[in-house]
Amino acid sequence: MKDVSILLVNYKMPLMTIDCVNSIIKNTIDINYEIIIIDNGSNDNSIQILEETFCKNKNVILVDAKNNLGFGKANNLGATFAQGKYLFLLNNDTILLDNAIKSFYDFMEQDCNSKIAICGGNLLDFEKKPAHSFNVLPNLQYEKKNAYKFITRRLKKTTPRQDYNFSDKVVEVGYITGADLFIRTSIFNEVNGFDKDFFMYSEESEMSYRIKNCGYKIVNLPYVKIVHLEGQSVKSNDDYNPIRFKMFCEGRYIYYFKVYGEKTAKKVYKVLNSAHRLKYFLSFFNKKYFYMLKIIKSTFIDTKNKLGSIENDN
Repeated sequence: MKDVSILLVNYKMPLMTIDCVNSIIKNTIDINYEIIIIDNGSNDNSIQILEETFCKNKNVILVDAKNNLGFGKANNLGATFAQGKYLFLLNNDTILLDNAIKSFYDFMEQDCNSKIAICGGNLLDFEKKPAHSFNVLPNLQYEKKNAYKFITRRLKKTTPRQDYNFSDKVVEVGYITGADLFIRTSIFNEVNGFDKDFFMYSEESEMSYRIKNCGYKIVNLPYVKIVHLEGQSVKSNDDYNPIRFKMFCEGRYIYYFKVYGEKTAKKVYKVLNSAHRLKYFLSFFNKKYFYMLKIIKSTFIDTKNKLGSIENDN
């Protein structure tokens, strides 16, 4: 058995994946690990490049998913090949700065931490500034607060971010972002991994909800820092990417249907709709927000039809 199985999902970004793997190899010592790269149906030369680069490294395993499974299902597939006591789900657009994997492993191996299922570190953006690392589990109040953040920004009011640990203490959180999610393999298998209905976004929140319901904890380790070049696998020349926005909405809706039920999911739809409608008027009818409104509505209808009515409101 390995100590840790590191899962990386590649989608048409082989050079970025290579940089990530090289940062793992360079910085990871004193631990028995393997790297499992899942190619998510890139249909380009990704597999060839990755095979040629790592063919001599027996610790690197390449899995061809053949189709784009999305984030959760690709990691579920990779986990079936894993031999590690722990799984480390690491985005391919990340760079390790030090022996982070050993730090996660040593923390989880402590007897006093046996009820901790998941840990993660503090993520930094490409400028080494604090980036989204964790958060509370989303709920309706969270959505209302998040949807209208743009108002405080327009008023030039700043609020301290809640998704980065500025202290030196380990803190319990709602979920760890899927960019650096270190989880016990036994617990990942116990909850059957990620829900298959998700493609991308909010799948780690939903899995974390189920894990917490089993009595386990999720924590952030502030002394572990990893660079995350977020969003590089879904490129856009503008801050609005319709494909990415649609995936975000779908993931959010699925989360609320699964966790809270149809009534709450509909309330979240109304929050997103009203917030973007206000943005549309305040931006003097910027077409970007008009198209976002259409996506918000059509995605809710599609998600409802896909999942059916789930009466689980609480």
